[in-house]
Amino acid sequence: MTEKDNEQQSAEQANKSDALQKVSKILLGLCAVFFVLYLIMDRFAPDTELARVKVYITPVTPEVSGHIKEIHVKQSQILKEGDLMFTIDPTDYQVAVEQAQENLRLAGSKVGAQMADVEVAQSRLADAKTQLETMVKQTDRIFSMAGKGIISQADADDAQGKLDAAEARVITAEADLQKARRALGATGADNANIKAALLQLEQAQLDLARTKLYAKTIGALANLQVERGYFAQAGKPIASYINAEDVWVEAYFRENNLEHINVGDSVAMVLDNAPGRVFKGTVSNISWAVDFGENTDPSKLAKSEQAKGWMRDPQRFPVTITFDNREELKGLMRHGGQVDVIIYATDSWILNTLGAIWIRIVAIMSYAR
Repeated sequence: MTEKDNEQQSAEQANKSDALQKVSKILLGLCAVFFVLYLIMDRFAPDTELARVKVYITPVTPEVSGHIKEIHVKQSQILKEGDLMFTIDPTDYQVAVEQAQENLRLAGSKVGAQMADVEVAQSRLADAKTQLETMVKQTDRIFSMAGKGIISQADADDAQGKLDAAEARVITAEADLQKARRALGATGADNANIKAALLQLEQAQLDLARTKLYAKTIGALANLQVERGYFAQAGKPIASYINAEDVWVEAYFRENNLEHINVGDSVAMVLDNAPGRVFKGTVSNISWAVDFGENTDPSKLAKSEQAKGWMRDPQRFPVTITFDNREELKGLMRHGGQVDVIIYATDSWILNTLGAIWIRIVAIMSYAR
């Protein structure tokens, strides 16, 4: 091999080495750029796949005991507020009402009073109290959701107005009953037998009304495991009710994601049961605390955490997200469904555009899950 060939070979090797160094530098530069971009996105457009759809699930619990006479709905059937779900055999309770009415008439005859108006007023009061009882439960639930930011204050105010109206109806019914009692005369109204008979009638009418179980909100039955003839016991659930009126997403973000997240931030979400679609939402609440296994038993010693530094698992906090358009969720509201979430915690159109591209890619890839 000539000296010229050696020089040419050395030059080629040098060129290859330079090219390799350039490629390595470019790759390292790209890695550095992507790493920095990841850190920025993680702070100002954080995303997580640890999120699930949430709805309220309440037990369907009869307040009186008896054999189930009719089941008016099917499992998973969509129900409206006020739809009749179950009827417990009312025979015994109708007899109890008739007996209480007869006892009241007998008590009235002993004091020479006319009890027809009292019975009507008593029945109206029982209906008003039943309606108030239902309204109190609904209002407590709505106030709880308002406190978590799931529904607006306007909805809470509307619920308070309905509760006030129900209370006013009870007050009016009580006033009418007092008026009817006064019509008996002082002796009749204060008669111990009359009072006992009125209380017996009120309880009997309430029990009769409770033989019918109605849907409290829009929703569906789940875990229905009873049939006609089943003996339902008061206070023992016979099914679960899925409230389809209120739905939200609970997403878990790392602590260092939370700095720039605020209530009101826009959110994009992909539901596993709706691949290819991106849903819009809004941050409604950021939790201040989580259970980290803290020892609250004074008789036990504190437990030392072993993981430290980069090896420790990041602590995650729940962020509550509401859907901007719940009409898009018809047929998709499944409690526990998995969700991919990205929060736009900045006004930067560049970062928000990159986040939108990423969540769109996730939506497309969700077809393969």
